[in-house]
Amino acid sequence: MFNIAYVYAGVVKHYCAKPCDHQTAERTLRDFKRRYLNADGTGRVYPNGKGFYPISNPRIVADRRGNRRGEPEPEL
Repeated sequence: MFNIAYVYAGVVKHYCAKPCDHQTAERTLRDFKRRYLNADGTGRVYPNGKGFYPISNPRIVADRRGNRRGEPEPEL
């Protein structure tokens, strides 16, 4: 299972609420980049025009967060 990780203001965050398969993660990453990043990889301007999204380095990562909830480790 996979998730989208990105750096937001110096903190690594996950975009998907639940782990997803690789094909869904690729589609979600493409949509994430289209929504939050400019073509050069910098954050887009907020809709209200008062700043920009401090997002960088979005990528697909293997999601192993389930281990903390007592779930079995995902098969890769």
